[in-house]
Amino acid sequence: MKFLYVLSLALLVRLSSCTEVDTSLFDTEESLEGSVKVLKLIPKEGTSTNKLAYGSDVVWEDKKKTCLSAVLYFDGEKPTLAVLVTKENGKESTVYRYHDGKEWKDGNESTHNTKFGELNEKCKHAIPVTLDLSKPDETRIDTTTTHNNGVERKKHSPKNGNIGSIVDSNVTIWTAAGDQKCIEARSYTKEGSVFLVIDISDGNGTHTRNFKKVAGTWKDVTDEIKKGKGRADISDSSSKTSTGEKLKQP
Repeated sequence: MKFLYVLSLALLVRLSSCTEVDTSLFDTEESLEGSVKVLKLIPKEGTSTNKLAYGSDVVWEDKKKTCLSAVLYFDGEKPTLAVLVTKENGKESTVYRYHDGKEWKDGNESTHNTKFGELNEKCKHAIPVTLDLSKPDETRIDTTTTHNNGVERKKHSPKNGNIGSIVDSNVTIWTAAGDQKCIEARSYTKEGSVFLVIDISDGNGTHTRNFKKVAGTWKDVTDEIKKGKGRADISDSSSKTSTGEKLKQP
């Protein structure tokens, strides 16, 4: 015989790294639904719950029903939507809940779908994009290509949000740290050599990082260029890009 426990689930969620839950009570799984971070919860065998709380906020409570499973949908670090499968007298039903900014309220499938659509659009702007220089994702990255004096110039910018990492096929060139966000990347290619300029925004403003690919190997040349020991790019010295970056022959 299974005993009925009234369990309160306290969640401390850090969507950028990990989720901490009471795993002695629940099996948990983090995933994405569309662009929305979700946390799936299933009571462990031998337990059942008729109350679900996030911190001090009671997401759902019903003394006549038990929760068979729950999915929490996060806006930032807090859940704002919840869908639960519950059971009462042997009959299963779905419960929809939403947070109105002050408290949790009852919803229905229609209101859930509407609010999820709004949340999904919002989250699209928050999720960092990976830029693959070898094959940019056209659904998430805008790329413009121009040619000047034998140099191919490509400008990459995210359709929504920001660029969180830059790779060249399977090689990682740059990854955001802390609150860094790449807002634009420009590459210059000539005769197998590639120079990459990325504009990074963080709490201290916007600054530039520079990388160079020669003979198939990427190297960070930011410090060399700042010290005047490196060359910023790979084109004719008489050329100048629309961004004002001076181009020099290596």
